[in-house]
Amino acid sequence: RRANEAASPPFSFTRFKRAWNNQNAKADVFCYFDEKIAACSRTKQYSTSGLYYCALSALRSFHNGTTLSFNTITPDWLDRFVSWMMSTDKESDKKRSSLTTTSMYLRCLRAIFNDAKKNNDTNNYPFSRGNNHHGGFRIPKPEKTRYPLSEHELTKLKAYQPTESEQFWLDMFMFSYYSGGMNIKDIALLEKTHFVSNSLSFVREKAARISPKEYNIPVGPEAQAIINRWQTDGKYLFPLINDSMDEEKIFKTIKFKVRNINKVLKSIAANIGINTSISTNTARHTFA
Repeated sequence: RRANEAASPPFSFTRFKRAWNNQNAKADVFCYFDEKIAACSRTKQYSTSGLYYCALSALRSFHNGTTLSFNTITPDWLDRFVSWMMSTDKESDKKRSSLTTTSMYLRCLRAIFNDAKKNNDTNNYPFSRGNNHHGGFRIPKPEKTRYPLSEHELTKLKAYQPTESEQFWLDMFMFSYYSGGMNIKDIALLEKTHFVSNSLSFVREKAARISPKEYNIPVGPEAQAIINRWQTDGKYLFPLINDSMDEEKIFKTIKFKVRNINKVLKSIAANIGINTSISTNTARHTFA
């Protein structure tokens, strides 16, 4: 009987193991997160998998326990979670998270609740529904902030003479700017076949699964100079990734390279007196 209950649908080995050890664990929030992370990894949605993993880590840190029942989570519990996320960690003396990140984690949790409701694993639903916010928790919507470089700051950045170790990382940022604010991941995935007749033709990776749309971007002399400087002998236009990498390795490598670009940008900005907070996203905001 216990085995039958543990194996009842929807089945997964993670849930079976927990339910075998604890009959109440089938309707466990942490278990649902584990399954979502594994499912996203199987379908190669590594960015989504990483987001759910970070959300799960935050929930584990906040909740004192090895399991987390759906019934435990109430609007008041969610309020306390947001306050905790926005508070200062005593060990690092830094704020745990931004409101934007907190909202992203809460949307992950809401999606988990939706799945559990469909599976009849919980009748509890602490979030507000549609435009009716009475009695339910409303996920905060932070205002979108954009910090473009001023014309003077952009001029200083263009005139800057980078060191040998800075050149590639600065070039990737400037190529993003010269290419209409192209995302670094899209730049990394550019193939030589995408570069035809002084223009780039590509599909944004972010929208490729849902609504693929081809973009054609003219390549001006500044962007062409960067291509000439770094064009590879392999499949990809730039040496951000290489032909031997699988999709998971590509995802992790691009994430690492973005960190490098941001690190170099912040160092350069400090050296030449750019006060605007600068990152790879700044290229898009500045172009716009």
